[in-house]
Amino acid sequence: MTVVTLTAVGYREVFDLAPNGRTFTIFLLLSGISWMGFWFTNITSFIVELDLKDALKRHRNMQEIAKMKDHVIICGAGRTGRQVAQEIESVTHDYVIIERDPTRIEQLAE
Repeated sequence: MTVVTLTAVGYREVFDLAPNGRTFTIFLLLSGISWMGFWFTNITSFIVELDLKDALKRHRNMQEIAKMKDHVIICGAGRTGRQVAQEIESVTHDYVIIERDPTRIEQLAE
């Protein structure tokens, strides 16, 4: 009965159960369904948080860029882009760097 219940193959008593056996089977069914719901919730939450975190970060960055006035846009964070950013920083102007390579962005952030 435990295997039939846990595998969700179906429910039919193979032989008559005592009241204690029925109580155990009911408890097993409810705990199994609760456990599956818990895991589905956690997995869904994990996936949504990953996607939502990136979306919120992009939105926040776009809002900051939209607020900027009289700023400089630097295309590329390579050697030249970094030098230009350093020069602009020394003059204390706002700037935005557009870069496709995430590793260069991380290096520049450091």
